[in-house]
Amino acid sequence: MTRSFRFLQTTIRAASILLLATPLAMAQEPAEAVLDAQAKPLSQEAAAPQETVAPQEATARMDATAAPLSPAASAPVTWRTFQWTIVKTPFQMKYSRRGLELQTNDGRHTSRIRWRLQVRGSNPFDAAPRRVSQFGESDQDHLIMRRARFKAEGRLFGPHVDYKFEHDLVAGKTIDLYFDFKLKPWLTIRAGQWKSHFSQERVISSGSQQFAERSIVNREFTADRQSGAMLYGRLKPGTLADSSYFFEILGGSGINSVYQADSPMFVSRYQWNVFGREPEFFSSDLEGAEKPEAFIAISALRNRSRFTRFSTSGGGQLDGFAAGGSNQYALTQVNVEFLLKYRGLSIQNENHWKNIHDSVKLTDSSMRGGYAQAGYFPHQVWTPFPKEVELAYRYAFVDSRLGVPDDVRQEHTVALNVFLEGHTNKFTIEAGRLSLARAGMSDILDFRYRIQWDVHF
Repeated sequence: MTRSFRFLQTTIRAASILLLATPLAMAQEPAEAVLDAQAKPLSQEAAAPQETVAPQEATARMDATAAPLSPAASAPVTWRTFQWTIVKTPFQMKYSRRGLELQTNDGRHTSRIRWRLQVRGSNPFDAAPRRVSQFGESDQDHLIMRRARFKAEGRLFGPHVDYKFEHDLVAGKTIDLYFDFKLKPWLTIRAGQWKSHFSQERVISSGSQQFAERSIVNREFTADRQSGAMLYGRLKPGTLADSSYFFEILGGSGINSVYQADSPMFVSRYQWNVFGREPEFFSSDLEGAEKPEAFIAISALRNRSRFTRFSTSGGGQLDGFAAGGSNQYALTQVNVEFLLKYRGLSIQNENHWKNIHDSVKLTDSSMRGGYAQAGYFPHQVWTPFPKEVELAYRYAFVDSRLGVPDDVRQEHTVALNVFLEGHTNKFTIEAGRLSLARAGMSDILDFRYRIQWDVHF
């Protein structure tokens, strides 16, 4: 246990040293950091003599594209590494495009530290208009730091406990903090705060999206981040019955909120992995999968609270709903979705239905929404085309009051992605057409243009 606390302390100190001591290291010889020219893994035994090199030479000899850290019990490490001893605990450290990676000698504790920035320019607005009065309301350029995040993730006490911590530097709050306890190959228990697995578009990181932002569907239907516990796992891998399941018991009051509901939020998801392979939760087929990967999933949600919608800001209200009292609104939601990736082609789709029961007014309100999007790397069929470039299209709609013809919103968006280093360093350029139906009149229209740079380091 003492070693575990020392390792966490080491992680924080190492991050501080990386940020604060680098300029000093360029001006003088490093005192405790030496390059292992033979690329031997660290051990707690006496190390063989090592050569001390100048910082410039050490930098040139670092292998920034090396493989991830591996326990000392595995094959010999092949990447160059600095050897540091902090609090008398030897550990391995390297920096690559995956971030700053730390690992104790015995491999029981690991940590990967990353920063992320997302800078976005838009015209004439960023957030999609939802009401007639909002269309044509803005006509100016916007340049914002949309997201800035600090992330740390890894494992503790061996391969059976994973953790993740993520802090939003723009909002100044912790958004993810959870632990995964891997009990069986088919059973993992998660505890903490995370994004509910109700819908894939929300689960997919904003840094791994196919467009600058999620569709207009997300605001109305997402369960977003909640605190609670989850059971999940994979059944019958590699067979026709290959499936993934998720069952969540959540607080139901949104992010960083004290429990405020008579009953928890229950979310369940069943996912059939059609070809015996479980696709990862990120958009675009960056790897050009030689074998098709796909799933079909159905999710259900039930919750009673004072809120009708959730976001990273916490619980809130949809348009047309007043601030609720304790447990005033009962939400029932269903989502059916699909994902396919194959040879540069990616297709994803969601279909939502939601009912809101107001226990004060004794009314029910139902709504529907959905989207379909597809992306493709033309290099797959025409090699002169840059292999880093993807073209994508998305259609989405939201009918916020079923049976009322004058409130259907639609989105048509096209995008061009340039993946300099996969999703860890990419540019996105997009143009969108947004509309709102009006009874007996033509749809009201507006257009949106955005350019975005998203980078992890």
